[in-house]
Parts: sequence; structure tokens; C-alpha cells
Amino acid sequence: MGLPRAAVLLIFRKLSSDQFTIQTVGRILRMPEQHHYTDDRLNIGYVYTDIAKEKINIVTTDADYIKKYAVVAVRRPELNNVELKSVYSERPNDTRNYFGPDFRKILYEESEKFWNIEQATGGLFSLAELAAMRGEDEAPQPLPETEDEQINENRRRVANVLRLDVPNVNIPIPKDIHFQNEIQTIDVANQSVKFARTAAEIDRVFISEISKYVSSFESKNNPADKLAGYLLETIADFFGIFDTDAKKVFLYHDNRPKFDRLLRIALDRYIKIREAKRQRASARAMKEFQWSVPEERMYEDETHHLKLADNHALQPFFELNNASTPEKEFADFLEQNTEYIDWWYKNGDKGRQHYAVEYTDEAGNKTPFYVDFVIRLKNGKIMLFDTKSPGSEPLTAHLKHNALNAYIVEENAKGSSLVGGVIVKDGMNWVWSRYTIENTVDHTGWAYLDFKQENS
Repeated sequence: MGLPRAAVLLIFRKLSSDQFTIQTVGRILRMPEQHHYTDDRLNIGYVYTDIAKEKINIVTTDADYIKKYAVVAVRRPELNNVELKSVYSERPNDTRNYFGPDFRKILYEESEKFWNIEQATGGLFSLAELAAMRGEDEAPQPLPETEDEQINENRRRVANVLRLDVPNVNIPIPKDIHFQNEIQTIDVANQSVKFARTAAEIDRVFISEISKYVSSFESKNNPADKLAGYLLETIADFFGIFDTDAKKVFLYHDNRPKFDRLLRIALDRYIKIREAKRQRASARAMKEFQWSVPEERMYEDETHHLKLADNHALQPFFELNNASTPEKEFADFLEQNTEYIDWWYKNGDKGRQHYAVEYTDEAGNKTPFYVDFVIRLKNGKIMLFDTKSPGSEPLTAHLKHNALNAYIVEENAKGSSLVGGVIVKDGMNWVWSRYTIENTVDHTGWAYLDFKQENS
């Protein structure tokens, strides 16, 4: 038998931060078959790094699937499951504030105008050329001529503007940046100025400077790494200078103001283009899928507590600590009617894995409506209820109910057996309307929920 959990993740790129990001940790923790194994050795991931243990910080704030303390509920054996048409929202890329590859073309175009140069077409330096850049004493040497005449011409054009022959220039280390190697950790605070000399130290200072330009973009797609890559490609393609030497060209104190101006011009143009696309982009696209009670579901034990509910579709049942009073009371009501109810399920309130119907909110935007409870009666009828207090959510409660009502009518026309809507406790009864409503206060014409009658 194969081991689908067995995998090796090797990162060659230098880490720009000691924080292990969601992308890194998520790839280590991801379970390919979406469940844990009886052999715990297959449920554990390992990280090997030369970063000191006390410097590592696992970042999980914007990843729902990475939790320090999580509990799991599993679907009851031989559950009579359902298949319901559900939706989730897919956010168009143009509406997101992310830093994308379309910036690369803008940077190239602005570089050509800013430096009055053209992109070269030649290859990399030869080993002899690289060696010639440094004398035996590592003193700066003039850049050698290359086989690419455009690179040579570019260098001549910017000779009075940029210093390109900086292979041995010491780069000051800003405060509060630390470096670690096998021997020592260097911390820079209010001490005397230290200089970055090794490739790793230069890389850390370079990324630190680059990060300042993209702090306003979404962090989860590593905009600093992307900008660093595009800038290094630009320096390589226009001047034939690579990697650590290119970073020194950027960081050299006389060059920094020029690169700062170039990047700000390019980013200003990029932001304007993205804003225009964002304004033209449509609202979130709604995607359909068939939803069923999941095989298992993870709950965060900091926000949920165990509650006895024998008829819940997943066992054990975990209830939100801040669940509303109507939600808690309706769950208790369901447990009191196990004579008529096959099972009931408390739905999640966000995420594409949970059951939702499409509705249009008060602003005219299409969005998912996560119905609180899915109930299967013993006669096979499916009930879909969203609990509310009278008058709660006055702007949207009736819109959600009416959207759910339209959904039920449409699905029943295809052969389903669905009932439901917004449900409110009125005295000792739970009441709901089979028709459209204008609010949740006036209950004229509403029916009280009688499971015995519905199950007949």
C-alpha cells in the first residue's frame, strides 16, 4: 500500500522572514486524502532549518485550516445523506489588492523611459567575465565588456547616473534586522553601524528595503518576493548584472534615490491600472456545487464547546460559544423531536465547504446565504431553516427568506421535497412562512412548526 501522506518539500529560495507563512506550513500539514490516519507517523510533518528555534514564529492568522487546537466531528455511520444545490463566491482577481506578474511589464517599460535604455538580448556573463569583476584583493573593478552590445551601451548611458561596479561595497545594516549563521546571530539595534558582507546578509537587507514598497498589497501572495524578482530580472536584462551584485547596485547609497524614484513611478502606474480594472470588475462570481453532509469537520476548540446532541449528523456536536439564543433554543427543540427527525445539521456561516443559497443583499450584490439548519425528517423531507429574533437583521432577513423561498420552489419543481425559510420563536412556538415576507415582525399568515404534521 502506498503512503499518500509521504512527501518532501525543499525550499531553495532564501527566506525573507523568520516567520513561517501559511503557504509553507499549509503545504507541510496538508492531508492529500482529507483525513487523519490511524498511524500517527503519517499525521506529522517535520521542518529542518538553520534558523534558531527561538526566532521561528508560525503565522496562522489568515488560514482557517491551520489551528493550534482543533477538534474533529465525524459523520454518523450509514447516514441518509442529501445532495443540495449550493453556491460559493469566487472573488475575481481584478477585485483583489494583490501584487501580480503584470507589474513586470510595467517595470520594464518604465525602466526604458527612466534610464533611456533598451532591454538587451544577450546571455549571462562567462566565468572569466565574472572573475574579472574582482581583483585578487576583492577591490572594485570596472565592469568588463560583454558580447551583448546593448548591455554595453546601457552601461555607458547610465555611467554618470548609476554606479554599477559595486561587487565589494559594504551595505549598512538597518536597525532591528538580525542575521543568523552557524557561528553567531548579529542583532542591530542602537549599536555602531554594521555592514552586510555575506550574500545572506545582503539578501536580508535587500528584501527589507523592497518590502517597504509593497506593504499595502495583500501579504499572502508574497509581494516582496515578487517585486524583488522583477527588479533583479530588470537589472539583469538591462545591465547584465545578477543576484548579489544586482542587489548591491540597488542598495548602494548613491543609487538608492534613483531606484526609489523608478519604483514609485512604476508602482503608481500599476496601482492606477489595477484600480481601473477593479472598478470594471463584476461582483463576486457565484459558483454552484452539490453539497452533502461532510464526512468530517474540524472545529476550533477556542470558539466551540462540546454539547450533547445525539441526533446531530456529525458526532460529537460542537456548538459555537457565541451562538445566538435562537440558534441554541432551536437546536434544543430539534433534539426534543427525534421521533420525527432522522438527523439535523448545524451549518457553518462562511466558506465554500458549507451549504449556501444565493441571495441579493440590500446593496444589490449577489452573495451566499448560509442557512443555519439542514434537517432531514424520517419521511425524507428536507427542511431548511435560518433562525432569527423578531426584527433582527431588518435590512436583510426578509431578502434571505425570499431568496430561500424561491430556491425551494425551483428545486421542488425538479422533484425535490424541500420546505423552509426564516424561522422565529413566537411564544411557545416556532413560526415561519411558506411564502415571501416583508419583515420578521408581522407573523400574520405564518404557520407554526409541527414536525409530526410535516412528517406525515
